[in-house]
Amino acid sequence: AAVILAAAAPALLEGGHAEAHRTRVHLSSGVTVEYLDRPAIADENFDKTTASYRPPLLLLHGWPDSVRTFDLLMPHLDPRLRVIRVGLRGFGGSDGAQGMPPIPGGGASFTIEQMAADVRAFIDALGLRTVYLGGVSFGSFVAHAVAAHWPRVVNKLVLVAACDVATDSVKLQAAARALALERPEWVKGSADLTPAFVSSFQASVHGNDSSTVPTSFLASTIVPQSLRAPLAVWRASLASLLADDHTAILTAQLAAPTLLISGEDDSIFPPVVCGARLRAAIPTVHSHVILPGVGHTPSWEAPAAVGKAMSAFALNEDPSKVAGGLLVHSSATVEWEPSLDASCGLGERSPADAAQHHFTAGLRLALGFDFVRATEAFRHCALAAPGCAMCHWGVAWTLGPSLNHPAVESWMVQAHRAIWRAKELHAAVVKDTPALTANNSSAVAGLLVNAMAARYSIPNPNASELPGLTRAYAAAMEAAATTVPSDAMMQFLAADAQMNLGPWDYWADPPLGTTFKPHGLKASVFLRRALALEPKHAGALHLWIHLLEASDTRVADAAAAADVLRSLWLDAPHLLHMPSHVDMRRGRYAECAAANTAAAALPLVAQPYPEHNLESLAWCARNTGDRRAAQDASAQLAERARVGILVSSTSADMNPFERYLVAPTLTALYFGDWRAAIASVPQEPSARLAYARAIWWFAKGMAAAHSHLAEAESGASAFYYLMALQRVSNDLSQRAYEPRLVLMVAICVHRLRGAIALVSAGSHPDGVSVAVDELKRAVQVQDAMGYDEPRAWYESSRPALALALVAKAAASRRGDVAGGEREGRHAQQWQTVPAAMSLLPADALAPALGVLREDLRRLPANPQALHVCAGLGVPGCTTVAANVPAPTEEHVTPIRTDISSAPPSPNSLVVEVAPADINHRRRIPIVDAGARTATLITVVCAAMFFLLLLVLAAASRRKRVGESAAATIVARLV
Repeated sequence: AAVILAAAAPALLEGGHAEAHRTRVHLSSGVTVEYLDRPAIADENFDKTTASYRPPLLLLHGWPDSVRTFDLLMPHLDPRLRVIRVGLRGFGGSDGAQGMPPIPGGGASFTIEQMAADVRAFIDALGLRTVYLGGVSFGSFVAHAVAAHWPRVVNKLVLVAACDVATDSVKLQAAARALALERPEWVKGSADLTPAFVSSFQASVHGNDSSTVPTSFLASTIVPQSLRAPLAVWRASLASLLADDHTAILTAQLAAPTLLISGEDDSIFPPVVCGARLRAAIPTVHSHVILPGVGHTPSWEAPAAVGKAMSAFALNEDPSKVAGGLLVHSSATVEWEPSLDASCGLGERSPADAAQHHFTAGLRLALGFDFVRATEAFRHCALAAPGCAMCHWGVAWTLGPSLNHPAVESWMVQAHRAIWRAKELHAAVVKDTPALTANNSSAVAGLLVNAMAARYSIPNPNASELPGLTRAYAAAMEAAATTVPSDAMMQFLAADAQMNLGPWDYWADPPLGTTFKPHGLKASVFLRRALALEPKHAGALHLWIHLLEASDTRVADAAAAADVLRSLWLDAPHLLHMPSHVDMRRGRYAECAAANTAAAALPLVAQPYPEHNLESLAWCARNTGDRRAAQDASAQLAERARVGILVSSTSADMNPFERYLVAPTLTALYFGDWRAAIASVPQEPSARLAYARAIWWFAKGMAAAHSHLAEAESGASAFYYLMALQRVSNDLSQRAYEPRLVLMVAICVHRLRGAIALVSAGSHPDGVSVAVDELKRAVQVQDAMGYDEPRAWYESSRPALALALVAKAAASRRGDVAGGEREGRHAQQWQTVPAAMSLLPADALAPALGVLREDLRRLPANPQALHVCAGLGVPGCTTVAANVPAPTEEHVTPIRTDISSAPPSPNSLVVEVAPADINHRRRIPIVDAGARTATLITVVCAAMFFLLLLVLAAASRRKRVGESAAATIVARLV
């Protein structure tokens, strides 16, 4: 059959543009597949530029479709192209489908690699030397496998709705789970799916406007064709799709010029993520067309645009001429520069080159949130070109409120003057140039100037007027971005305006982050458009990370943006730092440390947030086990804080430098270096620095509870330090102090109480239970603090809680006080008696395992949680499904708070973390109880009893010696 068809093909070409011929062909791979062959118009198929006939265009359908999936597309493919639609095994009319010969081997016979081999055999069977190869969704994976394995036969490659890996697709993972359930309304019998299930799945992948797909096409073509694939084929082919990672072969082996076509609203393979990864992996990407309002099925939703793009690419024409498409050219250069023009079409009054230089510099600085220096650059632009409206617009933009900076009264006044000067200058330009097109640079400038004027319509607004101005500016920028959809900077500014409606509050369901709030959703749309137009737009990449970083389920979608920023602008400290926001959330602590090392190494004057770079570096270095790097960063941070405190004028209670001042103390505590923790602050901080004073008491109490070091040096016990810490905490609750610092002091109190209670387990039957309760409260407070980066508290309390839960389980099984003492000590020192915990049955360890898994979900690869898991020796302890929320911890009840800034970190006040070895493994002993025979609680109870006796004696006018003794006891207790 193959020989006959190959011989007939030239005759078909000579006969003119015939209808597609449908048949089946047996392949050397052992299967028979169906295909539809539409000949090209005779003579027109000859490519005069190459003096040869053009190769045919082979199209591979998606999952779980057939060759009929291209019915809507075919009329829009240029008739000069021969188009062959190839059916994949198991689908449509190919072997393995319903009513067709079965394929031996079961599910193992329906992998992407086997289908790629079928396509290669199909090319040989039809006697084709080279082809243009196109694939849609699942078919795109088969297509780039063919192009990578047999590069000589693929002349050009077209990937529609594609990605390099499918593992991250939440919808495909959900589909795999649904197929495994075999619910009656989904599965008919044991092998077939129901039309209802197929219809709902196919309809779920469209864009926002599903009406663009004819319902008759879905009902009469797509659903019946999808039902021809048996349930086993659905499962096996989807499993292969989710398992394959073609990134390596794409980079190393793919040589064909490649066209990417994506729907802007593709929920399975979002172009912002998958497009960026494919462009990075495939060095031969020619261009990337993104279709607005289109979902995962561009050939159904926008067949005309897809057909024109494919045809133009195959015929060596420009795909950018596609109507309604946003073209994203592949970027081979490392650098990217903002393209907004300062001249704004001013003609003879265009600013000089020096002014444009200052304007571009101001844009670069502003995109990296260096607003102070950006304002200076825009003012230099205005000095060089007083008649340029956009220079004054830049001044107004950078003086206004941003995600990191609230409105400043004096700056708002200056911004108002600047933007009204810009309006005057632009009005003069419009008067001289009445005919302006939508994309004219002066028209663009007018949109930006008028939008900014809405932000500053009131010269000196009060606090109640600011929200209204922010909303007016966001609405004006939204309208401007809609007017000029092809301008990436316009889309970025519209997104920035939306995000400023509710800075750091973009999700309706934090911390899960599956549903945007309205302003977050609009920002995401504008950012996706900006990145589609300019994939290396520094500002859009920056905001994309900020938009997604607080979402447990979406933060991975910002990884591609983070990787681009690592090397985009090597002179922009904040942009070098930004990838660490994603690294912290994904457990990539070495990359996080490297990013902040690079940012902190740049000149101090160039760093808009130098303390933030150092704090992030210290946090990530702790988690990599690099103690020296963590100590160095902490020491620099504390020194900057001392300088900041000296030069700050008033309101020490709200002083942000307090948080940085104690960084060396917290780093020493993290690594269990009690002597260094005590020595890091040689004397008690001033009463004005209440948070620093609380950490000072906390460090001494931890040292006393863990090693008796502080007690030996000062004669005071851990209980004494706890009393002092609680006094500071009580004082803070009565003052207008920074809420985050107040909550962190509360964590200190609960952690130190837990440590002391755990030490007392030997003499008090409820000691371990009290420790568990206190550590639960510490976890609750940390969870209630919300998202922040780095985590506000230096370590997570969950590993300590897990160890205390194990100790409680062990003590309850022994059922005696002595057992409680032994298990309390075991929970404090893993190296001494590790077997005591690991021998517990699985049901006894279940609460601790739940805590550890939740900790690893919130803080991936937390080294302390990993080591506790290793110590327990329970299989599956570290198993946490990616981007899937863990079950609610039954033993930890969330608490409500208005604070919305920071979640957990590693270690525990009950957890001592020794320096990591060369493999970054951690040892996590827990409080060393020492050889103490009487616990602190026993001492306190005895002292109180003795004090009561003395008071009674004084009341009955006993000897004055008794009064003196009572006073002495009271003084010692205090």
